[in-house]
Amino acid sequence: MWRTFELNPDDIAAKLPKVLWIELTSKCPFDCIFCTRKTLRGAGEQFYFALYQSLIRELRNPDVIRLNYAGESIHYPHLIEAIELVKGTTTELVSAFASWPRHKMERLVKSGLDHLTISLHRMDAR
Repeated sequence: MWRTFELNPDDIAAKLPKVLWIELTSKCPFDCIFCTRKTLRGAGEQFYFALYQSLIRELRNPDVIRLNYAGESIHYPHLIEAIELVKGTTTELVSAFASWPRHKMERLVKSGLDHLTISLHRMDAR
């Protein structure tokens, strides 16, 4: 005997995103040969912080928030505040980290950032 199986959309998809990848800035002081940032974003733009705050308020228990894409997120003027706003959610950042000022290091460490991946790319062995 065959039984009919029906999927309930509420059981297979969250009503709101659970994993977000947010490009805080598409600006970057580097011109890496492999990067598509210039092609995609030109000189780059900053994500409006008020819009970011609004987006975060609308979420319901996201699993992961990744604060990067083609730009260099450490140059976003509200980076620490953006991380602090999602404290308690797994927060990730990928950065070349080559131009982060040393005097801001302690605040970044205490911000609630869970994962920092340093992206290293060089053309010579030195």
